[in-house]
Amino acid sequence: MRRELLALLAPTRAGRGCIECELLEMPDEPTLFMLREGWRSERDFDRRLLDDAFQRWLGEGERLLAEPMQVSRWRKAG
Repeated sequence: MRRELLALLAPTRAGRGCIECELLEMPDEPTLFMLREGWRSERDFDRRLLDDAFQRWLGEGERLLAEPMQVSRWRKAG
């Protein structure tokens, strides 16, 4: 899983509207990951969900994940 997620970083960072993209790993549970991304707009994020690299990862993720992936959207408060 780690290898697949790391491979997703470069194409994500190259995506139109990507401000940041980093992979976080829980120190006490090395099988838990969080992919944190920042996008200029909702439209850029929506486009990202449809790009080839992400769609390929979804196919691999279904095979590799022990639990369903969770996607949530956040924004800065204030």
